[in-house]
Amino acid sequence: MAPDLEAVLRAHGAIADAAVIGVAGAGADEAIHAFVQLEPDEVATDVLQADIKGFVRREVGPHAVPAVVQFVRGLPKTPAGELVRPLLRKIAEGDVKDLGDTSGLADPSVVDDLVKNHAPAEA
Repeated sequence: MAPDLEAVLRAHGAIADAAVIGVAGAGADEAIHAFVQLEPDEVATDVLQADIKGFVRREVGPHAVPAVVQFVRGLPKTPAGELVRPLLRKIAEGDVKDLGDTSGLADPSVVDDLVKNHAPAEA
């Protein structure tokens, strides 16, 4: 489901790139955590966050609305452009003590930004 939902998010006019991770939610449910990189002329606001959630609701349905929309300046990718999902999962789950060696990423500095701006799931 993640690549399909990511494609839907990228179809939003304000979004340049996106990654979606499922994290443990309440009970047996899995919550969706969306990492969203905005187009250069866009500004991250609560209104835009609500608009993105509404967009997903209209395009896919209520079951696909992210619990968290975290605005990021970049996503952790390999030099070949592949997304490093295990790293995103650890950050989404708040497990940031040992993220491993990130020096092999195309831009290792995005990891510091992701950790610093971690958006926990809403209660």
